[in-house]
Amino acid sequence: MKSLFANISIFLLVSVHIIFQTSTSAEAQQKPVSLLPETLNTTRPNTKSKAITPSQDTDSKNEVVQIDELKDLDLESTGVLDIESGGFSKNMWNGTSHSKAILLLKNLPSILYSRGLQNLQKKLLLTRATSPLAEENENKNSILKLRQQTLFRSGKLNYFKKIQQNIPRSHDDEELAQLAVNVFFLTNNLSAACDLIKYWFDKSQTTFWQKSLIFCDAINGLRDNVDFGMKLLTETQEREDTKFVSLVNAINTDLDIPPTEQITDLLPRDVAMLRFAKQVLPKPNPGVLPLWLYDIYINDPSTTQENRLTLANRAFQLGLLTAEKLAKLYETASLPQDDIATAVTLTDAGDTLIPDALLYRLVLSQETDFGKAQAIHKALSFAARNGSILEMAELYKNVIKSIVPASELGWFACSAALLNLINLDFTAARLWLEIAEREDKLNDQNSITWSKMWPLLWLLNGDNLVAWDEEKLENWEQGLANRNSPQGRSLVNLTYYVLEIFGAEISNERWNSLSGKGIPVTNGYSIFTNTKSIEDAIENKRAAEATATLLLSMGGLKASELQEESLLFLISTLDNLGLEQEARNIAFQVLIQKMQGVW
Repeated sequence: MKSLFANISIFLLVSVHIIFQTSTSAEAQQKPVSLLPETLNTTRPNTKSKAITPSQDTDSKNEVVQIDELKDLDLESTGVLDIESGGFSKNMWNGTSHSKAILLLKNLPSILYSRGLQNLQKKLLLTRATSPLAEENENKNSILKLRQQTLFRSGKLNYFKKIQQNIPRSHDDEELAQLAVNVFFLTNNLSAACDLIKYWFDKSQTTFWQKSLIFCDAINGLRDNVDFGMKLLTETQEREDTKFVSLVNAINTDLDIPPTEQITDLLPRDVAMLRFAKQVLPKPNPGVLPLWLYDIYINDPSTTQENRLTLANRAFQLGLLTAEKLAKLYETASLPQDDIATAVTLTDAGDTLIPDALLYRLVLSQETDFGKAQAIHKALSFAARNGSILEMAELYKNVIKSIVPASELGWFACSAALLNLINLDFTAARLWLEIAEREDKLNDQNSITWSKMWPLLWLLNGDNLVAWDEEKLENWEQGLANRNSPQGRSLVNLTYYVLEIFGAEISNERWNSLSGKGIPVTNGYSIFTNTKSIEDAIENKRAAEATATLLLSMGGLKASELQEESLLFLISTLDNLGLEQEARNIAFQVLIQKMQGVW
């Protein structure tokens, strides 16, 4: 229980802060001019432009938020997507109870490794949809809050801000307000942060608002306010916050924070204070760094190049950084020429922490199409083994387009066709496919040839460019170097199941040819316990519930880590949820990764 003094102190803090803000003009002239706006405009334009689809880049400039008048706004239903712009239907929560929705949203993962699952999560969180009715004792805005919390934890601050634009400053949810302030801190919008802080400090004198107001007073040079606020803070807290004190002193005195007082366990406010005080961020640990800090460290000048490139590559894999921005970082990195020249050797030996950057620079260092093709082929082999071929194709898109299809590059033709198909460049893919089929050599040492990749080429795009052919399928099966091994039979079996999901007809003869002794099962993760729940939700058209349950199942897992039955279930579920191309891509990435050990 607070002491009487503490309660009086809080009252005095509010009173004194008001007094300081209304001081005479003579006194005001002795202090710096405030950087903060007096009011924040909460009205929003009624924009009817379309939003981007979930499959587009995470920070696309084409996305426009549709905003209704605040008086007509249902905050729980706030979103930036509808069924016409790539989202779910507005009835996606129909049939799901409010308590069930809350339980699922609370457990949504921050990390999803595939583009398909990332797009699915964006559809779930950004769709403008009617929320389940809350019971009398349930928080009416809990779903909105959980959506925003997930976006924040996932590092999707751009989407957080788009939804936040629909929430008036006067909205009475303190947690949402604190999240908004944290995002303002991280994105260096101190004016908006401090305006919201001043509004909420008058409503709630919790420690968060006290400290935040002290920071706002500090950046405006209001030393008396800062000193008074710090005195009250020590009286109302169980112990003194040395981290916060050090940061305030650094702002007030322009002195560097001593090494013994280096900041750890960063909060968004700490980042803003360090940035304002021109202090160096603590050295990051890429393995445990919160996703909302990735952009901060990638763009901070004090971050070492190795950490910057490592974080940037991981951010790209998690959908937090566009291919264009990653390519720019790779292009401008100061890398030793010897490391670039020996990128393949270093990568194969595991002697570098930035293999993707070195391989990309190796490609850029080539002056001829032949040299570029050779280097891309090496990068493709690494990506296929590593399970990142989809991301690799996205990163190399412009370089691949610059290579002119030619018969003398027949050995590269199938690789080029695969990469162009992934990037949905069907014109280029068609030209390369013609060369690949004409120049095919089944028995060469190249694991990526027409005969070897034919089923996967069909998988990527169906019959649009590659017609289904039972004879070709038989030739493919017979060509597997280890067809009769347990690993080979398992691969053929999995491939046939995947192909059938997307409409291929596998003859009974093909299935019967796989009969034999039981195949040893490799270790992997199972999502079996959630399959019934997902199937029931899909059958009864509870799209949001099915999506959330699937995402919950896959948090932190790569598709290649799943047991085969779970992988097939994942692929078919994505297909049933309207993400056919994403399902095809995941299936392709897993299968080509497994094929590397069989050919």
